[in-house]
Amino acid sequence: MIDFRYHLVSVIAIFMALAVGIVLGAGPLKEDIGTTLTSEITKLREDKTALNQELTAARRSVAAGESYATASRPQLLAGRLADRRVVVVAAAGADEQVVSGVQTALTESGAAVASVVRLSDAWTRPDSSGELTDSVRQAAEVLQIDARTVGEGLLPGTVLGRATLTGTTQGRGQGDAARARQALEVLRGKGLVSVRGEDPTEATLMVTVAAPMVASTATGTGPQVRAYARLVRGADAVSNGSVLVSPTRPTDDPDNLSAAAVVSGVRADRAAAAAVSTVDDADRAVGQVATAVALAAQQQGGAGRYGTGSDAESVVPDLGR
Repeated sequence: MIDFRYHLVSVIAIFMALAVGIVLGAGPLKEDIGTTLTSEITKLREDKTALNQELTAARRSVAAGESYATASRPQLLAGRLADRRVVVVAAAGADEQVVSGVQTALTESGAAVASVVRLSDAWTRPDSSGELTDSVRQAAEVLQIDARTVGEGLLPGTVLGRATLTGTTQGRGQGDAARARQALEVLRGKGLVSVRGEDPTEATLMVTVAAPMVASTATGTGPQVRAYARLVRGADAVSNGSVLVSPTRPTDDPDNLSAAAVVSGVRADRAAAAAVSTVDDADRAVGQVATAVALAAQQQGGAGRYGTGSDAESVVPDLGR
């Protein structure tokens, strides 16, 4: 049994330890502790100043690059897509400034933006609607596409491409424009697409603007990335070229759900990355230049990863003509 003397000894020991600490802190250790703390604070201030200077320099560098790209884009883009017709596809929730900027760059390159096709959530968020599969199959029948040959995964992109890119020759036949119009009516009637511009078009090329993803607690973002990869692959197979773009990932994006994460995910898909070019900074002038140049390169079968992301191979494609 612990008696009173044990408690008394414990209390005395505690006070002795406190007294020793006070004496040492006020005496021989006072100078060392104060010097150490002052040194650490000074070092932190110096680090903060250096980081601020680096940030300022980086911002100036980005601004200078943007200024150069803006000033030189007319010369860089002139005639690269002359006489080409392009469809711009905007995923649900895509940044409207990116959509507009891409259209401007395409026009400056000599292309005609035949139409802007806006998609519902169902195309890129597989759990958002059960109507996509049935409607796509119905449109595929109208377009005389054999779903067994194409594959279920690539069917949505193939149908979208065949319904909007009527200027290509892949799998085409007599009466193709009429079938494309009917297929678009099927998709439009189900609320899966809306089209501004020509309907159908005589376009041969496609640019798809990605939108931020919405993570599912059960499946994460994997199904959405796969849906994007299959969509652009399917469309690329029936086009003369396809590019997937996104704005730059914001620095305050801890959940990694930005549209740029879509591009990164598609780049990790070998089949998609081998066929479709990607641009991860299409909100910037330099990224919009890269989009048009990459689309021109797609016509010769070139596919690349462009932008400022860590998985990009270069900021812009080879600008040699």
